[in-house]
Amino acid sequence: MRNFNHINKRRTAGAVLELKEAEMPRLFKRFAASEDGAVSSDWVVLTAGIVLAVAAGMMMIRGQATASIAEIFTWVVEAEL
Repeated sequence: MRNFNHINKRRTAGAVLELKEAEMPRLFKRFAASEDGAVSSDWVVLTAGIVLAVAAGMMMIRGQATASIAEIFTWVVEAEL
C-alpha cells in the first residue's frame, strides 16, 4: 500500500486534503516528468482536432449544400410527368 504521510489530515470543517507547501515543487516536477497516459492524451488531442476539422468543413459547405438542395427540390417539383 502507498505511503501518504506527506498529506495532512482532513480538516474537520471540510474534506480538503492539503499538501505541505515545501513538497509542491517536487510533486510538480515528478508530474511533469511522468509519461504515464501520454499516448491516451495524444489520441484525445488528435481526435479533437479531427472533429474540429470536420465541423469546420461542414460549416463551409453548409450554404452551398442548402442552395443545391433547394435547386434540386425546385427541379423535381416543376418536372412534368
